[in-house]
Amino acid sequence: MSVIVKHSPPYIKCVGPDSPLTVDRINIEFNALTKYDELHPGCVPKPYVLDDEHNLVIMQDLHDYKIMRKALVAGEFNMVAVKRIAEATAILHRKTHQKCVSEAQFADLVSRFQNDDMVSLTYDYVFTNPFLPYHPTNRCSDEVKTQLPRVHDDKILQENATKLRTKFTDMKQCLVHGDLHTGSIMLKQDLAKMMDLEFAYIGPAAFDVGMLLANYVFSCYSHKLYPTEASPDFYKNLVEATKATLTIYLKDLNDLLTQDEIASTVSDIAGFAGCELLRRIIGIAHVEDLEGRPLAEVKCVEIGIRLLQMCTEITNEQQLLDYMFKS
Repeated sequence: MSVIVKHSPPYIKCVGPDSPLTVDRINIEFNALTKYDELHPGCVPKPYVLDDEHNLVIMQDLHDYKIMRKALVAGEFNMVAVKRIAEATAILHRKTHQKCVSEAQFADLVSRFQNDDMVSLTYDYVFTNPFLPYHPTNRCSDEVKTQLPRVHDDKILQENATKLRTKFTDMKQCLVHGDLHTGSIMLKQDLAKMMDLEFAYIGPAAFDVGMLLANYVFSCYSHKLYPTEASPDFYKNLVEATKATLTIYLKDLNDLLTQDEIASTVSDIAGFAGCELLRRIIGIAHVEDLEGRPLAEVKCVEIGIRLLQMCTEITNEQQLLDYMFKS
C-alpha cells in the first residue's frame, strides 16, 4: 500500500513565505477528513495518521486518480462523478446541519472546526481584496481591466458582496468543505473524492455549492469560447452538470428547510458563485481553465457581476441557471 504525506508550510502557498499562515490547519484537515469519511465513507482519501508535531498528515494515495480541473481542461467529462459529488455534498451538509444534530453535537462541531485563520484568509482573498480597486494582491489580464469599474463602482454589487462576506463568517449551518472547487476533487472513472479540507469550518451550506458551480462555469465558457476537438459537447455537458448539481442538492433540502429557506439558500448560492467567479479572475488565485483565454475571462466576469447584482432576486433553480447561461 502506498500513502501520501501532506505537509503544511507556515505560509500561504500562492503568495509565498512573506505571508505567514498557521500550521494548525493540518489538524483541521485531518479532523475534517476523518469526519467526512465517517459520515460518507469513500468521499475523501482515507486518513491514516496525524503528526501535528511535524505538521503533516498521512492519507490514502490517489495516484491513479486525476484532478477534476485537469480532466475538464482536457475535455474529459463524467456525469456520474458530477452527481456523486453533488450527492456527497448534500449528505455531508445534512448530517452535520444544526437542524439534524443535537445542540451538544453541534456545539462540539463548532469547537472542533474553529478555523479562524483560514476563514480570515477566505474573508480577505475571496470577499474583500478583489472588490477593492488597486489592491496590491489583485492581478488580471488587460481585457479584464476594462471591466473593473463595473465591479468596483457598482454600489449594489459592493453591498451584496459585503453582505455575503458577513454571511460567510456569521452563518453557522453545517460543516462545509470551505474550498470546494474542481481543483480539490479527484476522479477515477465514476469515482470522486474531495481533498484539501484545510479550510473546513462551520458555515453556510450555500458557500460550498456556489464555489463548485462557479468552477463549472469557468470550464463551460473556456470550452465554448476556445473550442478544441474535445469541446463540441462541453458547453451542454457543463450546463447539465450545473443543473444536475443544483437539482440533487436542493431536492435533499425539501424535508429539511422551508420553501422560504430554500429560496434564501438559492439566493446565497448565486451570490457566493458570483464572488468566486470574480475573485478567480480579478484576485490573486486564478484557475487553469481560463489562463490565456481572455474572452472566457470577460464572459465569466460578466456572469459574476450579474449574479452579485441580482442574487437577492434569484430564488429558484431555473433563475440561477438562466443568469449563469443566458447569452
